[in-house]
Amino acid sequence: MFAAVFVLYAVAARSVIRSVSTSRSFAAIIVMSVAFRLVMLFSEPIQEIDAYCYIWDGKVVAVGVNPFCFSPHQVLHAGESAIEPSDLERLVSIRDASTANREILSRIHFGELTTVYPPVSQVVFAAVAAMTPHAATVATQMLLMKMAIVLFDLGTLAIVVSLLRFVGKPAHQFAGHLPRSQNSQFCRRHKVLYLWPVCGHVRSDEMSL
Repeated sequence: MFAAVFVLYAVAARSVIRSVSTSRSFAAIIVMSVAFRLVMLFSEPIQEIDAYCYIWDGKVVAVGVNPFCFSPHQVLHAGESAIEPSDLERLVSIRDASTANREILSRIHFGELTTVYPPVSQVVFAAVAAMTPHAATVATQMLLMKMAIVLFDLGTLAIVVSLLRFVGKPAHQFAGHLPRSQNSQFCRRHKVLYLWPVCGHVRSDEMSL
């Protein structure tokens, strides 16, 4: 997958360097940017695995439990005592609903801590959880979460283009004022392609909103 993305990147870079700034070349950059993200969506998260926490937070919020009350480790090891808080019992039922849910819980880094993600992000997580089939595998749940994050990423690009048009600055002309080495940097910069479609990092929804 990384090799395929590198080839796409090389083709896009060559196109930008050798062409003048036109609406056609800008459209090609956008197409390549979308292609990069689609290819990387199906890769496993590398190093940054916060997306497992996003998935679990979404499940917690979707059943009406405050995600700041119980840590993943509390839920993972709950059931050992005779009496548990009612909200924790609800989370235990989610944990035991499938082996995938239990595996997601076990993969969360710093599981002894409650979530650190803000309410707006929690709404996004819950929306994805609501659209995820209960019997979905870990890979499917990860794919759906990353798809949502990439949609916010591309939404940010659409907002920028719309704002440029609103002020009478066509996007391809604006890009033409930048050094070609920096042209369409947001669309194709390696950190964006790594954090969002590969790792499913949440910053894309915050940027878009």
